[in-house]
Amino acid sequence: MDPHIAEDEDLQRLKDWWKKNGSSIIVGVVVGIGAIIGINGWNYYTDNRDKTASTLFSELQQHETEGSLEAVEQIARELRDDFSATPYAANGALIVAARLYENGDVDSAREMLNWTLTNTDDENIEQVARLRLAYLELGAGNAETALEIANVNNPGSYASHYAELRAAAYSHAGNYDAAIKAYDEAIAALVPGSTYVDILDARKNRLQAQSQNRN
Repeated sequence: MDPHIAEDEDLQRLKDWWKKNGSSIIVGVVVGIGAIIGINGWNYYTDNRDKTASTLFSELQQHETEGSLEAVEQIARELRDDFSATPYAANGALIVAARLYENGDVDSAREMLNWTLTNTDDENIEQVARLRLAYLELGAGNAETALEIANVNNPGSYASHYAELRAAAYSHAGNYDAAIKAYDEAIAALVPGSTYVDILDARKNRLQAQSQNRN
């Protein structure tokens, strides 16, 4: 059996949100009115920015479904340039990165994922971008780089995903003992009752058999 089957399946599986009073009554009233106007104006401004960004993101999703990578890239670029403080920009970058990777443009996909990590304040988006970047590096044969990217202190609800990634990286590097241990950590970090435990168990058992055959 090909010793890289396990990590190939892991890679394939992974291919398949943001943020004092004046000295007289007259001055106080003026300041108060000014503040109200300012707040309302700012809310109107931000609401409209969010609506515009949301509309653009919907267009991006439509083009993504229709398979137009060029249109997806153009809209995602507009979101990054003009609406980078919104979650739509980061989500758009994630979509573009996936499409670029599918089309074999690994360098551009890597650039999009790094941009997302640098510009998002949303923990979930950050974790997803980090995991995808690590798998990208693993798919490019850079197991050590993948492990470095996945070295996070507080993985939170993504602990099992990170452990599974480590298992794939260790397996890729030929360190079967570390990979088996990582699979155990991934299984332990799953939510109780998760059916994914069977898949991880099967991968771990196959890796154990491969390790024994190699020895």
